[in-house]
Amino acid sequence: MKIPELTDGQLKVMGWVLGTIAMGIIAYLVLKKFGFIGASKDPASKTVDDINVNASNLSFSTTDLDSKTDLLYQAMDRFGTDEDTIMEVFDSLRTKDDLLYIIKSFGVRKYFLTGHGLLLGDDINLIGWLKNEVSDYYITEIQTIFTKLGVDML
Repeated sequence: MKIPELTDGQLKVMGWVLGTIAMGIIAYLVLKKFGFIGASKDPASKTVDDINVNASNLSFSTTDLDSKTDLLYQAMDRFGTDEDTIMEVFDSLRTKDDLLYIIKSFGVRKYFLTGHGLLLGDDINLIGWLKNEVSDYYITEIQTIFTKLGVDML
């Protein structure tokens, strides 16, 4: 099988495309290095291993809470954030342990600019995702829910 030859025009287009992609990656890495973009640096956005959940205080089954966790992820893992779904999930929580379970269940996931990062991005937890995805208005609303349930969002 013979590989077709590329014209000069096609080679130029390929060069421009590859160059643009390379420059974009370099720009991202430089901006991330100097802190202009990237995940929240809050300690709370790093680990969830130390979170203790009292299962007897859960007001939902763990299956239901896992479904709520998946809804949160789906609401943020694409272009555009579904803030209504995020608020519905948080508004439905009744206890501190419901919230802690969701934070722990979400775990630490790779985040890159608008959601799931394949190769690039930072490993952050639910709080970090929220701080990167949700507008200031909704962050204030979510923070109020966290406070009501006795969880510090920092």
